[in-house]
Amino acid sequence: MVIDKRRGFHRALLYSYQAAWVKKDNDDEADYVRALINPDKVKFDYDEKIISIDWIHGYGPGTTFEWGRGTDSHWIIVKAEDTELAYFRGNCRRCQYLTAVDPVTHEEFSQWCAIRGPVETKINHI
Repeated sequence: MVIDKRRGFHRALLYSYQAAWVKKDNDDEADYVRALINPDKVKFDYDEKIISIDWIHGYGPGTTFEWGRGTDSHWIIVKAEDTELAYFRGNCRRCQYLTAVDPVTHEEFSQWCAIRGPVETKINHI
């Protein structure tokens, strides 16, 4: 079943409307590779999608990548689907910020990230 699912995944990379070209950030030797990016949630303060990519490319939670050739946006993988064995599958969020500060040395460095603040719509009280 895993082999058949992997075969279907590779066919989808060739012919699916959701097939996209992605490239790892902060890796000068990385090249664009094919992945499937399916819609998941679009909210006012974040955009989340599901990425499916071959295991050989080394993507996992915390990996940031550029969705190139059309969108030119950056995304971070926030969660992996551990039950998927044929290929890597996980949730990713669109990054909106580029710089960050190291909490130990307080030095700025270049890193794409997605930040979401408090979103309480109701305060429970007694």
